[in-house]
Amino acid sequence: CQTGDQVRVEISNVQAWKALFFGIILPFLVTILGVVIGLQLSGNDTIAGAAGLLSVAFYYGLLYFFRSAAERSFIIKASPVPEA
Repeated sequence: CQTGDQVRVEISNVQAWKALFFGIILPFLVTILGVVIGLQLSGNDTIAGAAGLLSVAFYYGLLYFFRSAAERSFIIKASPVPEA
């Protein structure tokens, strides 16, 4: 494959579910948990919202910090698309 070639990108179903979990589902749960904890501790909606945003920012910071481990766990295959 060279730059500009059309390719088909493939990952396994398990890897797709894993990416969905770590990229969407877990951050959503972390945000909700941050909001609930912020609301319980402060009783203030603004602080609860900020706690939710800070918790998901912290999550993505950790994900970025451990990105090399995540890169090793995903196998992505690219195969050329035959020209018609």
